[in-house]
Amino acid sequence: MTDAAPYFGEMLTVAREAAKMTQTDLARATGYDQSVVSRMESGDIAITESAAVEFSKALKVPVSFFRQTDRLYGLGASFLFHRKRQTIPNPDLKKIQAEVNIIQMQLSRLLRGVPLESEYHVPTFEVGVDGSPAEIARLVRAEWQLPAGPIRNLVKVVESAGIFVIYHRFHIPKVDGASLWITGLSPFVVLNERMPGDRTRWTLAHELGHMVMHRSVSKSIEDEADEFASEFLMPERDITLDLRDLTLPKAANLKLTWRSSMQALIYRAKDVRAITPEKYKSLYIQLSKHGFRKAEPNELPREETSNISNLIRYHTTENDMSVDDLCRMTHSDKDWFEATYLPAAGPRLRIAK
Repeated sequence: MTDAAPYFGEMLTVAREAAKMTQTDLARATGYDQSVVSRMESGDIAITESAAVEFSKALKVPVSFFRQTDRLYGLGASFLFHRKRQTIPNPDLKKIQAEVNIIQMQLSRLLRGVPLESEYHVPTFEVGVDGSPAEIARLVRAEWQLPAGPIRNLVKVVESAGIFVIYHRFHIPKVDGASLWITGLSPFVVLNERMPGDRTRWTLAHELGHMVMHRSVSKSIEDEADEFASEFLMPERDITLDLRDLTLPKAANLKLTWRSSMQALIYRAKDVRAITPEKYKSLYIQLSKHGFRKAEPNELPREETSNISNLIRYHTTENDMSVDDLCRMTHSDKDWFEATYLPAAGPRLRIAK
């Protein structure tokens, strides 16, 4: 395995960080000294087959995982974005980054040689040049020929543009999702499966905003993506009348129509000037008083994905591959593969003949 040593260290680091283990943790689990693990990760010393087997057991990845030479992407890279509600400890951020990189590598292998078709594409615009984030959201809705009013199934809409939506248990509740769009690879969004349906929709619209508007990182991109999401899900022209004379019970009912959280609807009402700042403050106080800041009534069901399952179906039917075959092809642990890629069902992405 010496010929793979220059790349082994990077993959060892990714697997370790995905497992949320320190070098000391891994050393204790495998019997190696921490300094040896460090030198292995840096590529200063070669890795024996027996060492790879021990790491494989400790990190729950196949030995072949360490032979991969894919480029890895960081959370600060231009095309990898994440939503977080609070400051996240560095080990947790590293875990998110590692998990998204693993999904990226696996998806790239699943897509190799698969001819894809989508109903429409993901357009790109520049904030300032093509308008404000809200104006760009209206341009995307127009280009995708979306009807006025609420988007009944957002996952269906974005998947029809060739985007892969993946539900994944991050084990870090503060993280809502991440997106990555690499040249030559279909864009994908990873959503925390623990989120309620309304939060999932908001996060997906937010990540779509990043894909559409942001080719580089700046301090304002999160606010811009939020503005995009708000207009994309709740167009000012269509929702303003609904938001007049807003009360908490009315917001709960509108949640079922607009499929957005009560908090988002109340904020949108202030944003489009359907309510006064005083009314906005009062409604937020009521939300807190009733405990709706943590758990709202009228919980929305999660919108299920289809593109991944259709891709898996292509390999199992057209290529006659088993799940074990797909795990070998993607260098995946079987439990991870099944939990990440097999729950989705129903066709949407078309495989070209």
